[in-house]
Amino acid sequence: MLIRLWKTIIKFHSQLLWDAGANIEPVGVDCTGGGDTCSMVYGDSFVDLGDHLYAYTDPETGSRVLGSADNVALTGFNPQDVSSFHLGYIRENDRNIKDTIANAQVDFDWDIDDYGITTIEFGAKTSKRNKDVDDQSYSFQSLEATEIIRDPVTNEIAVELGGSLTDIRGDIIAGDPIEYDDFMESLGYAREGSTVGWTPIDVKMAKEMILGDGNVIRNVDNTASRETNIDTNALYFKTNFEFLDGQLTGDIGVRYVETEVEAIGYSGMSYYEQGGSDLERDIDRHTLGELADRSLPECRAVNLGDDGVAQDYELKYQRVDGTGWDTSAGPDPSTWTRIEDQGACHDPLFANYADALNDYRAGNGAIPTLADYSLLWQSMWRYADIGTGRTYGWDNLPAWNGESTGVITNYSWETSTNNQVASTPAYKTHKYTNVLPSLNLNYAFSDDFVGRLALSKTMTRPEIDLLRPGYKVTEAGYWGSGNTNVGRVDMYNTQLEPLESNNLDLSLEWYFSETGMLSLAYYKKDMSNFTDRETTLSPIYSVRDPEDAPESGDELILQNEADIAECHPIRATTEFGYLASDPTTFSGDASDNCANMTVTKTVNAKDATIEGVEVGYMDTYDFLPGVFGGLGINANYTYQQSEYESEYSSINPNLLLPSFPVADTPEHSYNFTAFWEQNGNQIRLSMRGTSDSLVGKDWANGQYGRSWNQGSIWNEGRTTLDLSASWQVSENMSLTFQAINLTDEAYRTYFTSRTLNVVRVAADNAAGYDFVALEEGNPLEGMHQHIVLILSTKLVRHTA
Repeated sequence: MLIRLWKTIIKFHSQLLWDAGANIEPVGVDCTGGGDTCSMVYGDSFVDLGDHLYAYTDPETGSRVLGSADNVALTGFNPQDVSSFHLGYIRENDRNIKDTIANAQVDFDWDIDDYGITTIEFGAKTSKRNKDVDDQSYSFQSLEATEIIRDPVTNEIAVELGGSLTDIRGDIIAGDPIEYDDFMESLGYAREGSTVGWTPIDVKMAKEMILGDGNVIRNVDNTASRETNIDTNALYFKTNFEFLDGQLTGDIGVRYVETEVEAIGYSGMSYYEQGGSDLERDIDRHTLGELADRSLPECRAVNLGDDGVAQDYELKYQRVDGTGWDTSAGPDPSTWTRIEDQGACHDPLFANYADALNDYRAGNGAIPTLADYSLLWQSMWRYADIGTGRTYGWDNLPAWNGESTGVITNYSWETSTNNQVASTPAYKTHKYTNVLPSLNLNYAFSDDFVGRLALSKTMTRPEIDLLRPGYKVTEAGYWGSGNTNVGRVDMYNTQLEPLESNNLDLSLEWYFSETGMLSLAYYKKDMSNFTDRETTLSPIYSVRDPEDAPESGDELILQNEADIAECHPIRATTEFGYLASDPTTFSGDASDNCANMTVTKTVNAKDATIEGVEVGYMDTYDFLPGVFGGLGINANYTYQQSEYESEYSSINPNLLLPSFPVADTPEHSYNFTAFWEQNGNQIRLSMRGTSDSLVGKDWANGQYGRSWNQGSIWNEGRTTLDLSASWQVSENMSLTFQAINLTDEAYRTYFTSRTLNVVRVAADNAAGYDFVALEEGNPLEGMHQHIVLILSTKLVRHTA
């Protein structure tokens, strides 16, 4: 069972830091000191949370007041101030795996010893593998209502998120301080406030508090559950031979393999909704575009009650899409009547705002504000996108507590459905066959000099977990940044072919003494169908309605610009979808309404080659006198060249994937071991190292190095020194000692960009600039420097 926790800093009102004035303590990064590293900047004061942690009623005015109203803060972040953090998210994974293999095999050996043939081997094997993964992911949701609080003097609106999750402060669930005394030291950061004394969360305590709260429920996502069956049948035939009085030996054979794959699972959608809130106030840009389009009919106005004052329940429940009610009869839902679906329509105030924004960008007038057009989020509430919320209850009238104050906390859904997660069954099959010949020759030029030749074709099946069917779409919220790269799609692939490799190995070995050998080898591998994961950015066809979800993930990708109006839209909380300061708001570019998602797909890439030479030396100097007779050396060096064949992305045919060296294949690798062995005792000192190489699989997130987050990720070359020793105490007991990485070398990986849009260029648009891709190429060719170092770890181990 896995629990994941995040700590998020309390969102102080900007007014608090404004009130700090000259006493404010800056937060950020300072890169003015020179050198290769920037310093972290943060405050050292602690937040005063005041007398009220939660919203309360002022006894004098009777008005509701935010719990943060009496907070005092001089800084936005102090890593030592544990009480200024609260539990932001908790997730639990319950994964049960059953993996069974049943096989039957029959083998025959026929001794002939005639015409140079020594034996004939043949046989058959059948196997059945079933892997069943029951993967339940739980998220936790508070049933406490989110409160909207109005300042009685300024009439400003603030929202206090309801829920037991956000009530749990960091100091309540603080665990033991981290014991490491060199955190970030290998990256060049000294021991100071941001690297010392970090207090992690006690995950068990947090879980117990959550599950012990009656106002918290668990939501289930089982879309990662799957079952995979692999049935294989194989036949083989091999002849062993010996010619020239034993000077030439070897074997020749062939293997036939048939594989059938059946995969059962789900395609899933995980929709965005503001965390910790039950207000249902997220809106999509397709809807916003309609609201600004004057060619559409005018939307039905809110029908206010007799007092003519817009109440919370009127603004929320008088929807125009057929799910709302006319609430003008009063606060009692039993008097409300359903409003028919009006279809696409425009809102006059919103259309005026859009026109004013476009006029401003054309050089006419001032930049419009939302307040000028009464377009703060409550006035847009009834247009919110509610279909995929955590607490969908719009099929029936809400329950009412009988109070007539008009606030939204007077209402709740008696029954609700969690529509935030949706899934459709997925089922795929695949079948393939492989014919795998092999030839091995050994020729003894003399008693001391041997040549070897091996020709073979081999296959390696893809990992069984990569064969799951379907895909997963994960929405993410948009916060008005101007960067529409939000959300992700993970595409799986039952149709993966096995990696095939045509191999040539040629070696010469000179046994110059009883314990000494000098070898020279050449090898070449021509590979095809190796497993890779492509990652690129792309809009997708909308799956806002789960019924529209296609069977295949390939059908999700939106490549035809003529279909851009059918894209999956950006979804934002409140006004963040239509800020005037956001250059993508009413930009005139239809793609700015689309969520440009990070799409990752497991694929069979094209051909790749590896070619190299290896030199080896081994000897024990037993001719030396006494104790020195146990000395010896074992050393080898490998030089290799490798390359993937350049190809176009299967996700975006316009994107050419790079022709990089093959993953985990460094150009230079070496090993030198000096040892002493005598009477069952031994000491070994080994130096081993490699040059830089492309990362194969990043186990932290399952992505592959060739196409990693719009770029590539690389292993930095390293050389390590290891020591091992053993002492034979008696015939039945020995003591061993091992020390790894004596020089304290770090594992480092670095990133190079390929399509990361971070280079700012002038552009003829609303902002006056745009960002284009930084293409850093192949760092092993020394073309570019690495833009970011993202991982550094050390390994030092002592065992006895």
